[in-house]
Amino acid sequence: MANFQTVPVVDQIETCVLRQQTKLHQYLADHQIVHEAWSPLGEGAGRLFNHPVLKDLAAKYDHTTAQVMLRYLTQRQIMVIPRSTNPAHMAANLNIFDFALTAADLARVQTLDENFSLSGWPSSMTLDEDY
Repeated sequence: MANFQTVPVVDQIETCVLRQQTKLHQYLADHQIVHEAWSPLGEGAGRLFNHPVLKDLAAKYDHTTAQVMLRYLTQRQIMVIPRSTNPAHMAANLNIFDFALTAADLARVQTLDENFSLSGWPSSMTLDEDY
């Protein structure tokens, strides 16, 4: 950004509950850049959909684990565009605004962050230092 007049409006980066991009998210927010989650449902990784914390929250809120994951990200001000060709899944993915995770539940999901890359992004793409 120091070398160009135009600042990006949106940055799409790999983000799901296993890779939450906390530091990069803060950097984007500080620069008024929208954080868009690439693969917000972890490419359908079975271990996410069957994770005990997510299943517990899904039962608590009477929603699916996918809806809990999407709601977590949207409550963190991360834009989500989940990919699906299944009409039932598409409808469910839109139905995440009739509940809100409590601060305690947000903290529970935050503990799931493993900085785990689904796609093997190089470590040089991770913002580890303070900016």
